[in-house]
Amino acid sequence: MSNTFAHRCFAAGLALAGAMMAFGCGEITKVQECNAVIDTINKNSAAIKDFDAKKDLEDQAKKLEEFEKKIGEVKITDGELKKNVEDYRKMVTDMAKLARDLKDPTKVDELEKRSNDITKTESDLVDKINGYCKR
Repeated sequence: MSNTFAHRCFAAGLALAGAMMAFGCGEITKVQECNAVIDTINKNSAAIKDFDAKKDLEDQAKKLEEFEKKIGEVKITDGELKKNVEDYRKMVTDMAKLARDLKDPTKVDELEKRSNDITKTESDLVDKINGYCKR
């Protein structure tokens, strides 16, 4: 490793440490919590993205409940982030309930509306979480 490269790495490390001190511990915690939430959603969102009413609905409902549980395991102290994540968890729970309710063919219109509402809610919540975490 060249001496210049080592100096650049050291300088980058100092810059990062300085930025962390400038933001304070609260900002570091917020960034860590945001990263943990976003990472958990990204790693597990296939339960939502791959949802298909033509597949085993009970299996999909269980996958959604597992997803909701994983989101709930993320430790969050930031009040605003916590509220957004609780709303996201509720939306995932609603989707699991919808998956089970899809077995009832007499509720097609109601279920289609609920499905559309959940899709919009999911998009809005992802935007809220990302927007908050970018501030």
